[in-house]
Amino acid sequence: MHLRVEAGTAEIAGHAFTVPQRVDWEAGDIVYLDAASSERPSLFLELVSGLARFSRYLQPVEGRAMVRRPFPVRGLDLFSFRLPDGSSFKLTLPDEECPAGLDFRLHRAQTIGFVFGEPKQYSVGRNVAEEIRYSFAALGREVPSDLSAFEKYGLTKILAHPTQSLSGGESHRLNIACVVETGSPFLILDLSAANLDRDFKTFLKELLNEIRETRIVLIYDGGRGDFADLCRRAVTISAGRVATVEVASVREACASRAPLLLTDPAREDAEPILVAEGFGHAGLARPFSAVLREGEHALFLAPNGTGKTSLARGLVGIDARHDGRLWRRDGSRIAAIFQYPDRLPVHLTVGELDRGGAFRDHFPEVGRDVRVAELSLSRKKLLYVLAFLAMPLDILVLDEPFAGLDRPEMEILLAQINAATGLSAMIFSHEAEIDAETVRHLI
Repeated sequence: MHLRVEAGTAEIAGHAFTVPQRVDWEAGDIVYLDAASSERPSLFLELVSGLARFSRYLQPVEGRAMVRRPFPVRGLDLFSFRLPDGSSFKLTLPDEECPAGLDFRLHRAQTIGFVFGEPKQYSVGRNVAEEIRYSFAALGREVPSDLSAFEKYGLTKILAHPTQSLSGGESHRLNIACVVETGSPFLILDLSAANLDRDFKTFLKELLNEIRETRIVLIYDGGRGDFADLCRRAVTISAGRVATVEVASVREACASRAPLLLTDPAREDAEPILVAEGFGHAGLARPFSAVLREGEHALFLAPNGTGKTSLARGLVGIDARHDGRLWRRDGSRIAAIFQYPDRLPVHLTVGELDRGGAFRDHFPEVGRDVRVAELSLSRKKLLYVLAFLAMPLDILVLDEPFAGLDRPEMEILLAQINAATGLSAMIFSHEAEIDAETVRHLI
């Protein structure tokens, strides 16, 4: 089994990637992609996966299909694959040259398993069990009647849950499970590895180690380094140039970084601004009780799927299903930011959202007239969170604000939160790598 990237230039959606020297990966290789989000690593992964060739890339099941916006692409002939059965193909393979009974779309999907950085928008099943069965049927695989193999992913207890009600971490677990269990020999994990709690990251590393001899895995975790110790090879993207590097140098760079620290600027005699007592609903692991003081920055840690988003919605009054007592100081201005914004204003320009100028300070190369829609997913989210931090608020509830950001973006956001000394902030996160002067565990 072999994946080869020939020397040359490929382009997707106006972004060019130049490969100065041929790259080869074999079965057993877990490859770490080290790149800043400004290098658009997700677009590069779409090129490698072949998804860029299609607006519709999975076979419909019962009249449904996954539809995506097509990208203008060129240079797909750089990418070639040799399969375990000895056959080979390029991403430009015409349908008539595919194996008997297959078109290229299905052939590619059976070969390359892709886990998106934001999986919810690509879910098609009405619930978890249906999503699992769809993932097999769409690839022409036998649909399992027994889903007990998915217990190790923590999914069997939520099989009846609607896919759109899942937490971000649960959605990532579901997508990873489907890609691994359907048997694709080439696995691509795009930022999904950066959105998992510590326990599932540990499990995933063990799982990848178990299956590595029969797979090639290309993994991007936002430069956090969580999976660098598992990888046998590494590749970087810098100024659009894709090149192999020694994986040891990547590990050393990750290990030498300063820790992430959330400071708490609240005075010792600060008065409460929000009090919750026995607050929650059936979806939470247990009722939530906390006192947030004026100007306090508090980090609340909990694993994926424990109800952090539901709790955040209840604290700002979006979800009224909660029991218990919730008190806020009269006249206090409160807002919440969620992991996956439902209505991100992508039609606006960077300048229209960047009221405080923090985004411009860190990314002066991004023009003020650039549409938000043109930014990478992580830059969109960072801009969105920075816009809220610039608002005249008293309380800001942040639901998984670091999920989906690369390491430099996490550092930028943390510095901006730390600088907001007049703001009372409640941060709900699974990010155990973040240290905090005030940290509480939800469970």
